[in-house]
Amino acid sequence: MSRQQGVIMKLPLIAATILVALYSLLATAWISYTHLVGEYTL
Repeated sequence: MSRQQGVIMKLPLIAATILVALYSLLATAWISYTHLVGEYTL
């Protein structure tokens, strides 16, 4: 029972880590995309 509770306690941490990773990936993709668009439009 205690081990299961430990896993449940870790779930928000795992979710937060995944969210941060996705956010940084999205930010990197957005920056590179806007940079490419800016070069083509100018």
